[in-house]
Amino acid sequence: MIDICGRKIKVQTGAKSQTVNICSSSNIHGQYDYIARLRPPSVSPEILINQNFNSIRELVEYLESHHEGVIEKSPGARSASTTRVLGACHPRGPVFVPSFYFCNGKVRGCLIRQMSS
Repeated sequence: MIDICGRKIKVQTGAKSQTVNICSSSNIHGQYDYIARLRPPSVSPEILINQNFNSIRELVEYLESHHEGVIEKSPGARSASTTRVLGACHPRGPVFVPSFYFCNGKVRGCLIRQMSS
């Protein structure tokens, strides 16, 4: 574990991805405010230390922008990438769903139904 801005940071490297786990202000192992999942190329603890971050938010933004990090957990506020995904999954307003009719494996018609969101 390393220390950045008074928080313990755990960098865990797996076979397919890497996580950067940022402890809550209580600095108890396993209690994380942020969990960022990174794809290769991975980041080393030394690289993070040498960046001299001024805040945890700055560290999180660095992981998102320089290492294509996906924030899997955050304390309340969602990252921009998470908000985009949620917005796509939970649209506002009416939703129109196509229903296709098939006959002998070919589309024979389509009905557009309005579903409430």
